[in-house]
Amino acid sequence: RLALLSKRFSEIVFEKILAAPFIPGARELLEKATGRSRLFVVSGTPQQELVEVIRQRALDHYFELVIGAPTKKREAFARILHMGLSRETVVAVGDSIT
Repeated sequence: RLALLSKRFSEIVFEKILAAPFIPGARELLEKATGRSRLFVVSGTPQQELVEVIRQRALDHYFELVIGAPTKKREAFARILHMGLSRETVVAVGDSIT
């Protein structure tokens, strides 16, 4: 029963994420940044779910790389820096202290 309820909860959350409106100006920012900056996603959301949300919301073409859990954020940022970027040129925007 617990597994069934957990699965249903995940489905509901996924549906709500797909239906949520964009923050005003977010898509415009992505449009302006594309081609001018290298864009990445680093999230605590499970990798497969994160990639699917980005794909279904038609955002995948904006991002060079999408990294979700279980990869730790420190490891994810190290991976991005190893793609020819220096710490001084990278800006991270987040919604949590992790």
